[in-house]
Amino acid sequence: MLGLTVLAACGGKDRDTDASPQVGPCTMQVGHQATEDSVSVQTAACGGVIFDSFEVFGEGIDSHVLFSDGEMALPKVRVGAAGGHITAVHWKGRWWSEGGAAPVLWRQGYQSWSASGVFPLEGLSVEYDPLGFPAFGGDDGVTEVSGETPWSSWWMGMAGRSDGGVVAVGALSSLWSKVVISFEPDGTAHAVWGGHDQRIELGPNEDVFLDPIW
Repeated sequence: MLGLTVLAACGGKDRDTDASPQVGPCTMQVGHQATEDSVSVQTAACGGVIFDSFEVFGEGIDSHVLFSDGEMALPKVRVGAAGGHITAVHWKGRWWSEGGAAPVLWRQGYQSWSASGVFPLEGLSVEYDPLGFPAFGGDDGVTEVSGETPWSSWWMGMAGRSDGGVVAVGALSSLWSKVVISFEPDGTAHAVWGGHDQRIELGPNEDVFLDPIW
């Protein structure tokens, strides 16, 4: 089973509220809401992520369905009678965090010796893969770490502001594909399964549940 976490935590000024649970001064609204049109993880205005655009790349794709049990949401991809394959799944949406400081991204690289740390998002000119999601790299050989991009993070990433909220999205495992999380300075968020010539082969009318997010 694959997993992808989406969490939020906040600093900044205190809030008066009767809601629970609370993490410091930020009242958390934990749990996923999935509809036919969106998957959202929200907190009480201090930070969160909503995915509302979903694309599946490959051949023979019949459907892409969203499921949620209140704790996790996941995509189910089905192919038609002739079979097919999946090369990438792209979820796109928006992220937000309270605070007035410039946004930063805590990112990690693909290799253990790749650069990991906090990088500024402000002023970045994001480059895109031909399939439309932000370009990423670092997975081009065990001795290579070239192509790492400052707006993307392998397996997990956190974006936020030093005087306010932080949101985190991360994969617990990656059984079917590699997972990359990207945050853009304009508030756009991305989760990508696959890409880089990865390929999931499926037989006639077969379906697969990809990484759940929680």
